[in-house]
Amino acid sequence: MASDAEHEEVELHQLLHNDPNYNLVRELCNSAKHYRSNMDTKVVRESNVALTRVGDSLSHTYFVVGGLDVRDYLYPVMRQYHLYFERKGYIL
Repeated sequence: MASDAEHEEVELHQLLHNDPNYNLVRELCNSAKHYRSNMDTKVVRESNVALTRVGDSLSHTYFVVGGLDVRDYLYPVMRQYHLYFERKGYIL
């Protein structure tokens, strides 16, 4: 029988693997040389009003996937990990 900790890890695994953001980030990280998504990718150098966020420098480089800043895919995934570790008591 699975422990509560194992159950939580299985839930996190299922949640992430059903999240299109996670799958895209995973593919970008693990398969950068063999990226297969049908989404366009590009690098945008310098400031871009559509992508700029508070705190970005004017010389910021943006990595764009499917017309969105890669951070738009990454931050929701990071949030899921943050919530998981917060529930585990690893984040004060």
